[in-house]
Amino acid sequence: MEVGLMIYIKYRRASIKVDIERPKTCSCCGKTQKKIDYHHWIYAYPTDEVRKNPQLVLDNGNWLCFTCHNIANALKHVMNTHPVVIEKLKKLRAIAIGGC
Repeated sequence: MEVGLMIYIKYRRASIKVDIERPKTCSCCGKTQKKIDYHHWIYAYPTDEVRKNPQLVLDNGNWLCFTCHNIANALKHVMNTHPVVIEKLKKLRAIAIGGC
């Protein structure tokens, strides 16, 4: 790794500076992209703790391209939604598209 190769990764609303090389390949679809961003599935640490130990910013996530990152964000929201809401949405969808 080159010396002084610093990038910023968003953690909650903070920008955390880490000394790593940004990957060029999406860990989900495998496509090579100019810009791959880090997706956090959960924020396991308080922001102040991550500021003190920047390597923690790389826990609980994956490097994803723009498309996969958007899908991962949607999936994260679905996974955190109450099951009753999911069932209601499934019924509403079925009604809206004619029972399919």
